[in-house]
Amino acid sequence: MSATSEMTPAAAATVVAVRRRPRWHILRIPLLLLALALYVGIEFWVPNVRDAFLSRGPYTMTWVELIYLITFFLAMFELLRVSQPGIDNTVEALLMAAVSGAMLVLFALGAGGLPAFQVFNRMEFLMLLFISIVQVILAFLINARTLKRTIEYASP
Repeated sequence: MSATSEMTPAAAATVVAVRRRPRWHILRIPLLLLALALYVGIEFWVPNVRDAFLSRGPYTMTWVELIYLITFFLAMFELLRVSQPGIDNTVEALLMAAVSGAMLVLFALGAGGLPAFQVFNRMEFLMLLFISIVQVILAFLINARTLKRTIEYASP
């Protein structure tokens, strides 16, 4: 017997079905991994990340600004994943937290002076770390609020 068939009709009406996403999907990979790969690639490919990437008249965009811009948009796109009402996206938020934690470890290793991790001991990477930490905090808040709103909406 299901849980709703054993309940009174009033209690069964307050049961909320929170849907889960499929077990594994390619879109579950945190997009900040792409930002991290982009950062490492640009750091090794471009001799000076403060050089201009694009210049049109008085407007100039450096490689660093490009990294920030792409990271920001990837973080905002990931926040859209956890904002779907009625779907428990805690796993996505935890994956985002794992990437943020890995970035924190990379920064700590770089700040610790290990030669192999010096690329992570720069202000550019610290800014990416701040973006990822804020994204994780917002992801958990948005996911919790959309689930709470779903439960409140379904309750009489």
